[in-house]
Amino acid sequence: METATTGSISQPVQRGPANSSDYETFLKMLTVQMQNQDPLNPVEASDFAAQLANFSAVEQQVLTNDLLTSIEARLASTGVSQLAGWVGMDVLSHAPVYFESGEISAELSESPYADRRELVVRDADGVEVYRAIVPFEAETVTWNGDLTTGASADPGLFRLEVEDFTGDNLLGAETLALHSKVREARIGASGVELHLEGGAVTRAEDVLGVRMPI
Repeated sequence: METATTGSISQPVQRGPANSSDYETFLKMLTVQMQNQDPLNPVEASDFAAQLANFSAVEQQVLTNDLLTSIEARLASTGVSQLAGWVGMDVLSHAPVYFESGEISAELSESPYADRRELVVRDADGVEVYRAIVPFEAETVTWNGDLTTGASADPGLFRLEVEDFTGDNLLGAETLALHSKVREARIGASGVELHLEGGAVTRAEDVLGVRMPI
């Protein structure tokens, strides 16, 4: 609260909301402009109306921006709370999977035109480290960490693919969907980013399935 002084008497002046104060200030300025205009060349009434309309439009835009900022803050808060639901879950995606020990299994799709199918395992750099024939009757494929060299794979990220052949001709290669545990979820430039075990990253919209950790 501030005081306005008239003579030797100080009187309190109540201040309203900022937008209301700005609007009142504009009206006072408009009144002064009307009082001090040239009588021989007065400002058209339409010009005053235009000024008033312009100020009202600006004021409305300010209110709209404040509302959008408030909505954005609420959405951001809600988004962060939803991120927590991803953490610790096993998600199915085409991102590389972290292998340390045990086995990695994936479901296979049908390939009616192929007469040979081969499992290909690639490391984080995309280098092939293992290849094996896949039986046609198989509905799933499993890799236990074996390498073409006969050694066992060190812990790291790997991607499983299936290549389909007819004779010696490659029909196509399919990256298999694998389950990985979500270690962290973030809101990134492209939406929700899921940071998986071992350092792989996938977008939430690319997830094919979610399950409780096993």
